[in-house]
Amino acid sequence: MRLRQEDLNLKRVALFVAGVACALALVWAAGGFQPCACLSGSAYAVFSPDAGDALLPVLYSAQETLDVELYQFSNPDFKDALVSAAARGVRVRVILEPRVDSNYETAQFLAERGVKVRWATLDYTNTHSKYAVVDNAIVIVGSANWSKQAMNSNREADVVITDERIAAEFTDAFETDWNAGSVAS
Repeated sequence: MRLRQEDLNLKRVALFVAGVACALALVWAAGGFQPCACLSGSAYAVFSPDAGDALLPVLYSAQETLDVELYQFSNPDFKDALVSAAARGVRVRVILEPRVDSNYETAQFLAERGVKVRWATLDYTNTHSKYAVVDNAIVIVGSANWSKQAMNSNREADVVITDERIAAEFTDAFETDWNAGSVAS
């Protein structure tokens, strides 16, 4: 008996779905998933090009704290947002990957203007994180480095999350990395 192509495709899809379901069940049974509570706040996606239009106002909204961890940071508009926050009395801390040459100019620029800057630990192959925590309540996280290219011509995806529980998790990671890092000089 010869099966039609449609029947073969349906069987393939069914086997794929069954395989994924089994794999997920095994991971779950092994304790591999942490249960995730629903957001108590909100979240929205931001895509570049033109991501700066959505992300910069979040940075400028900082009133008390602004913690940033980035792989690469060279965008002057984002530097200005951090310097402005520091000038308003916001505690601004930045962790940068030391194996990215352009970060040295950024570190010097920010440090000279009141922003605390540290180099990420070399314990990891790279610190490839790209996130910011604003006032321990808002998280910006995604694929975009803070460069002109990432904001203006790359296809990047970020999420802005307003949720104190999620922000606390990012803040905990930031504190660990801050303490493991070295002062940028």
